[in-house]
Amino acid sequence: ELPVDWIHNKLLSIGLEAYFHNFSVRMPFAQSNEKVLTGTNVYGIIRAPRIASTESMVLTVPWITMDGHQNRAGVVAVLAMAAHFKRQAYWAKDIVIVFVDRGWWGMQAWLEGYHGTGTSQCKKIKISARV
Repeated sequence: ELPVDWIHNKLLSIGLEAYFHNFSVRMPFAQSNEKVLTGTNVYGIIRAPRIASTESMVLTVPWITMDGHQNRAGVVAVLAMAAHFKRQAYWAKDIVIVFVDRGWWGMQAWLEGYHGTGTSQCKKIKISARV
């Protein structure tokens, strides 16, 4: 399970805007009764000082690797990178860092929440803050 509170607090201590994104996804090919996958993504935003927040780049960090292990090293590395990015003043785009719970499904839910779209699998839940 993604350590959402710990990551959220780290993002705040670095000076980023930090948010939770709760989601639920109906698994389309579940063999038993409809299986619903729930999770919580955490994301932080580094606002570029030189623009009107109309463009951004998104970095994603999966909590679980492709081989099923916790991605602690990846999470810590990206938090260090975020701290470095926050200290720079030359960014021309906002940077959004998404710590993804539940792999591909969590990322799909975050993207759909960010863009305000939805599919039959993802419950339409808007994210708290956008760029």
